[in-house]
Amino acid sequence: MKKFLIGGGIFVLVAFIATGVALLKYTQVEWWIPAGAAAVIAIVTIPLTAMLRAKRKRKTGIWEMCLHAAIVGSVAFGGIMALNRFAPGTAEHNETGTVIQKYSREHTQYRGVRRRHPVGKTRQYYILVQMPDSSTVEMPVSVEKYNRTRTGARMDFDVRTGFLGWPVMV
Repeated sequence: MKKFLIGGGIFVLVAFIATGVALLKYTQVEWWIPAGAAAVIAIVTIPLTAMLRAKRKRKTGIWEMCLHAAIVGSVAFGGIMALNRFAPGTAEHNETGTVIQKYSREHTQYRGVRRRHPVGKTRQYYILVQMPDSSTVEMPVSVEKYNRTRTGARMDFDVRTGFLGWPVMV
């Protein structure tokens, strides 16, 4: 039962981090800003956890503090990104960006657990768009949109300011 709880806890932590990273792709902010905010939240709450553990007469060592920082940091990172994306911010407005680069990446697909047999190759298409405030956004696109878009073309986006003030592409 203990291994099941540890595995479930690791799964939840990875889910929070993956959610935060997925929401980060649509937010025009550098990655270290929400990650730093999550780290600050994790570090600030360590004394609170130490007091609660001491009140219950549990051990509070370095391992427990590192575990607390990992858990609270990952939950805070996912929560910060979800708060900015889903909590009401300002109204939407249109912005026009310029396509500065388009490229594709080829990925090899594998099958099997121990012997990784290559099955085939897939290609993913991306465009790099420069926004009016000189920030760049990498967007995955379909092959049809990739073929229709040329470098230097203008693209319209619906952008709103999130709850925390970071622009979010809707």
